[in-house]
Amino acid sequence: MYLTINKIINMKKFSHPVLGHFIAEEFERAHLSIEAMRKEIHMGKPTYYKMISGEIYV
Repeated sequence: MYLTINKIINMKKFSHPVLGHFIAEEFERAHLSIEAMRKEIHMGKPTYYKMISGEIYV
């Protein structure tokens, strides 16, 4: 569940490995480091691993 200001939304977890691959590919194409970005924005390792694995909630 995700709590907003005025309602609760039930969110479903999906694992989309191709999305994680796409994100990594785009960072590489832009000559950026995902690890450096993670440290710069103070993203925790669990969130980082979810991002590169393509885990999304909708």
